[in-house]
Amino acid sequence: QEGLWTRSSYLVMLVVVGTRFTAMRDRRLLVSALLFGSVPVLAYGLLQQAGYDPVPSGGDPNTLFWPVRSSFGQHIFLGSYLVLVIPFTLTRVVERRAEWHAFRDPWWKAPEVAISVFVYVAVSASFIVFMVAGVRQTSLFVSLPALLAAFVLALIAWQRAVRDRMPPVAGLLGYSLLLLAQIAVLFFSGARGAWIAFFASLPVFGFLAALRLRQPSLARSILAVTLVGGVILVLLNIPGGPLQPLRTLHGISRLANITEAGGAGGSAQGRLLIWQGVKDLITKQPSIGSQTGGPLRLIVGYGPETLHWAFQRVYPLKLRQVTSEIWAWDRAHNIFLDTLVDVGVLGLMSFVLLVGVFFRDAVAAIARRADEDAWLSIAAAAAVAAHMVDGIFGLDMPATLLLFWIVLGVPVAILRAQPEHDAVETAVPNTVEPLAVAGVVLFALIGISLAVGTDHPALLATLWVLSILLGVAGIAFFQTSMEVRRVSLSVPGSARLRIIITLAGVILALGAAAQVRFETAAFSERDGLTALATGQFPQAVAYLEEAARTNTEEPQYRTDLGGAFLSLGANHLDSGEPAYQPVSSDAETIDSARAANLGRDQLYSLALYALQSAHALSPLDPDTLSNLGNLYLAWNRPQLALGEYQQAELLSVNNPRYLDQEALTLLQEGKTRQAADLAKQALRLDTTFWFSYYAASLVDQKRGATQQARQEAQASLGWVHNYWPPPPDSQLQQMRAVLQAG
Repeated sequence: QEGLWTRSSYLVMLVVVGTRFTAMRDRRLLVSALLFGSVPVLAYGLLQQAGYDPVPSGGDPNTLFWPVRSSFGQHIFLGSYLVLVIPFTLTRVVERRAEWHAFRDPWWKAPEVAISVFVYVAVSASFIVFMVAGVRQTSLFVSLPALLAAFVLALIAWQRAVRDRMPPVAGLLGYSLLLLAQIAVLFFSGARGAWIAFFASLPVFGFLAALRLRQPSLARSILAVTLVGGVILVLLNIPGGPLQPLRTLHGISRLANITEAGGAGGSAQGRLLIWQGVKDLITKQPSIGSQTGGPLRLIVGYGPETLHWAFQRVYPLKLRQVTSEIWAWDRAHNIFLDTLVDVGVLGLMSFVLLVGVFFRDAVAAIARRADEDAWLSIAAAAAVAAHMVDGIFGLDMPATLLLFWIVLGVPVAILRAQPEHDAVETAVPNTVEPLAVAGVVLFALIGISLAVGTDHPALLATLWVLSILLGVAGIAFFQTSMEVRRVSLSVPGSARLRIIITLAGVILALGAAAQVRFETAAFSERDGLTALATGQFPQAVAYLEEAARTNTEEPQYRTDLGGAFLSLGANHLDSGEPAYQPVSSDAETIDSARAANLGRDQLYSLALYALQSAHALSPLDPDTLSNLGNLYLAWNRPQLALGEYQQAELLSVNNPRYLDQEALTLLQEGKTRQAADLAKQALRLDTTFWFSYYAASLVDQKRGATQQARQEAQASLGWVHNYWPPPPDSQLQQMRAVLQAG
């Protein structure tokens, strides 16, 4: 979901920051917004560390093992975000470092301090309360963008109310506490890549600060300490090395086992194996399906967001064993390798060149600009350095990429800025009326979302997009001074201005309508999967049909729809309309109440059409072929199922699952000997995969090898705990039956 369109939006943010934040007050507000936004994130993370999560957690045990994830869903995402923000907090602390002499003043009595404390506490508390309420009434979450915009408006109003009257020591203490909280949550997250990135950003910050302060000896000392620290990190990761006694100490052991299988359940070893697979993909340039391979791929890559399918051709067998056959990798866990696969050497060189230009501009700004801008450039350089180091082990996501591309634009804005005495200050607008309007709009959206419930995906999607648009419009309105010059439409050129405004309105309306369509499909799928999980098959069909009709480019919606028809058909035999013959278009349009009266063959035909359309949209995804095979197998058409599994096997090398499915298909045909050969071949690939033991036990039971079947059933039940999501109860019951009866 992060293809060309999403990546282009990051470039827009780079241009916006570089060209529109040339005034000091705007850059100051931008940094304040970055730091202010971390406050609810930290409050949420600290609650999780204390053992309380407002949102009940579920899903992958490997994710749940690290409880401090805040609102990011993954501890590594949280860590990647924090290392981008921490340097800016450190800059604010350093800027106020000379204000300790004011500590003896009664700064705590200043009304600005009370206002600041109230705003920070209110924002954190309201965010937590909103999350708790949203769990109880999920439709409330559609107003989340408006709530976040309200936080921004509160920040702007607070800054304008306080302005320069905040006692310096209060600011120093406040930013110091914020910095300590950020570092603490980063440590609690357990994200090793982010830890290393944080420690890498500190010498960058210190070295540039020493240059700014004209202390070359300090700069050399920082370089020396950094070098020593790097050597220590390398020595820590040598089993039996000179620092072996330190490798088992609590807090150090994770950094001392970066490249070993024991670290984080094999996650570090898994990364190395992923990199090995990507290296094979880049050096061998295999063709994917009917698509071109060869050296051209090294130059231009396989295309944005395509690693999920391309990696299947080079999937290391050892990686399947280490990860318990759970993952289909769509990221290399290295942003440089991801870039190389997506856009080739040309794209990677462009990215590296852009980062190089950023550091050149940052150093220029540090040398030429006033203290505040110099420190801002130092923070930006440290943040980008942290992101680049974190990217060696981690992966990008929109929440961190948005900040990263904003930070890239900061030195550009600083170098384009006019001297402060030439800047034109606008009058401070009235903050009460916009805040009141924003509050009314926010509460109206919350009230409507609570009243809507979860049965109206299109209405929820409309409210979600409306919440975004109103939030952005509110911020823009609030940022605009009431005293700015009004552009008269009666002056020459007003016709051109009218045309521009009209075109902008049309583009905005079309964009909003398109986004409503995509969000409607997403809400419909969510409700459909919920209905499917609770056995409400007709309702699931209705929701998933709406998802497939609304977003015609997403294969997953059709896959889910095919699964709903398959589940509905498994419980039906006779048809209320025996003469009805489904056609392909019926899969997305048939009334769900009518579908509930159809027979098994008719429903399976509808499932076939849905799954075939998913395969047509994503022909290089072996799972779409596997889903077709599963349908044919349930439909008692083993020959057709076998063909689909074999096609899936061609797209995904060394994949025991497809061999197991072929074995079960041959077993259904009565070809026991061939089924046994394939089952043994799958077991040789991965002796820790529960499904391979499952298939082998059924095959051996059929051919009369009862003792071997019992052993394989026992092994299957023993390895299930490594697998997520858990297998269906029906398969577990089969294994228990084999274990008891043989």
